[in-house]
Amino acid sequence: MDQAYFASTAGKAKGIPTIMFRGAGLDARHAWFGYLDGTQRWQLDCGRYADQKYVVGLAFDPQTWLDINDHELLFITERFRALPTYKISVMNAQFAADYLREGKVDQAWKAAREAVNRDPRNLDGWNILLQAQAAKSPDLRAREALMREAVLAFQRYPDLEISFSRQLIESLRARGETSLAQLEEQRLGQKYQVNRADLSIEQAATTVKRSVDSEDLATQIRVYNRIVDTAGRDAGADFYDKVVFPFVVHLARTEQIPAALQALDRARRTLHVEPGRQLDLEMTDLANRLKKGDFPGKSAGQ
Repeated sequence: MDQAYFASTAGKAKGIPTIMFRGAGLDARHAWFGYLDGTQRWQLDCGRYADQKYVVGLAFDPQTWLDINDHELLFITERFRALPTYKISVMNAQFAADYLREGKVDQAWKAAREAVNRDPRNLDGWNILLQAQAAKSPDLRAREALMREAVLAFQRYPDLEISFSRQLIESLRARGETSLAQLEEQRLGQKYQVNRADLSIEQAATTVKRSVDSEDLATQIRVYNRIVDTAGRDAGADFYDKVVFPFVVHLARTEQIPAALQALDRARRTLHVEPGRQLDLEMTDLANRLKKGDFPGKSAGQ
């Protein structure tokens, strides 16, 4: 982290645009940086070690004090927001938002439709179009058709594709189309398992959380085991942080200590855990705390 911070700061001092990233690898957490080269292309992998599979990281925006998400970083580098067609798209989206506030649903829908037709990368346009469709008709199938359009429009921007796909999945489940929802979830997991393991892990975490929120304990454990055995194979710290740790703590909080220890042991046997490294030490510490009854999130009265 110190090296990445120094390098990115030194670059800015020399007048070179830089971005610092932080993320999780196989057995530890890490940081690296990127810079804008002389051909106006971003080089985003300085100090990002391939053998640790640091697939993606969070970038910090010093102008907003917030993280820059994946699609925003790509939007910045592609510079399409300066195009006349995009400016017209933004104008239509603004009219659509005004119409919607005034209760003019049909005009809002038409303006939002024109916004995404002018430039399908206008995220605000899609969100307003979906809001207008919901106000126009209770038919979930019509909204799902728009969500599928948005998924195709943002297939070059994985985080946005997954965001709209998740909306589609929730809508399908609301209509009782469980099989179709599961197929969409599997599609996402398979598509990004190799090149964007972070997004595949997020999808896995969403699946486990939904089971925790709505299903009985036995089903929750079956879902967790399936996710660990498939998406967790040779995964690292990011999978542990987002899938394993939350579920193990959930079991512990519901006084299922043996089940929590079994879930942790299953993850240890499946994930990429190198002896003596950060992930190994954290898992060992959690196991010891579970055995002592002093696990994370436990209240004083428990």
